[in-house]
Amino acid sequence: MFKKAFKIATAFGILMAGYSGYIRGFAILAAWLERPPYTFEVELLTQVESKTSLEATRLAEISFGKDHWSVKTPYRYYNKDRGYWMYAAELRREREGRRIVFKPFAIIWRSKDGRALKTVVGDQAVADFDQPFDAVKPGAKAGHVVHARISDRVEIRDDKGTPEDRADDLEIGPLTYLEFDEEDLQIRTTSAVSIKDRDLQASGLGLEIDLRPHSTPGRTGFNGAKTARLLKDVYLYAQNVGRSGILPGADKSRAAAGGPTPLDVRCAGALKIDFPPPRPPARPGEAPPPPDPTYAQFSRKVVVRRGTDRPDQLDCDELLLT
Repeated sequence: MFKKAFKIATAFGILMAGYSGYIRGFAILAAWLERPPYTFEVELLTQVESKTSLEATRLAEISFGKDHWSVKTPYRYYNKDRGYWMYAAELRREREGRRIVFKPFAIIWRSKDGRALKTVVGDQAVADFDQPFDAVKPGAKAGHVVHARISDRVEIRDDKGTPEDRADDLEIGPLTYLEFDEEDLQIRTTSAVSIKDRDLQASGLGLEIDLRPHSTPGRTGFNGAKTARLLKDVYLYAQNVGRSGILPGADKSRAAAGGPTPLDVRCAGALKIDFPPPRPPARPGEAPPPPDPTYAQFSRKVVVRRGTDRPDQLDCDELLLT
């Protein structure tokens, strides 16, 4: 029932995964500022591009277009283990090395099978570290990001392995900003949020993603998303949920004769999605257990409408789906 609504959960998951990769990469990209200035001059004057550089250029052209600034910027970093490329047109150190500013900023992730690309772009990205880079001595604890923010026209896209067909892309944004705080283990924005995934659209005001701490005591960072919330004025529209949808009985509108059955859900309060905790890998020879359920909860003045000319309607103050 209403399984298409859980594409929203997928959208939140991609948002979280993309942003977490961006946070991890900050420290590595910012470390460029520790290189002697001539390093950049050598890169700029190199006549023959390496395979990695050519691949970074190719992916930037596919993702953003041949005229995008990321195609020619020399400030690019590739992490093979995590499968992402980071780009910045300008890098600036502030607060005695505790803050690094990237302006503008872009990142591309490639799926493990090499087919799908996920991207995040923003006019500016800022990372605050727990200590200056030049204060880190050999053998000392490495600095890490305690707060990060992407701002101004933040856009997130997943091409789902079909870069030539933009119609089926998952798109999130544009957002005015998106930030991460280590102390709260939360990703958030007060911006209006828009999510589009082919035949599914969602919008709301404000977004919070609570991150799941690692089970190992003392380990920094996080282990995926725990809960995601669109904070208020939520609207979700699916072009076709079939004749059953979420409401009891079959759709009796004209669309039921063979056309799509649209469904929309609105609520004045929040849409809350609880993600199941990650499971340990199965032992060799054992089948992995089925995934735990994901829960979605709509709150305050919930209205569900199914169909076209004679829509079925459900009004309630709380709606829980699984």
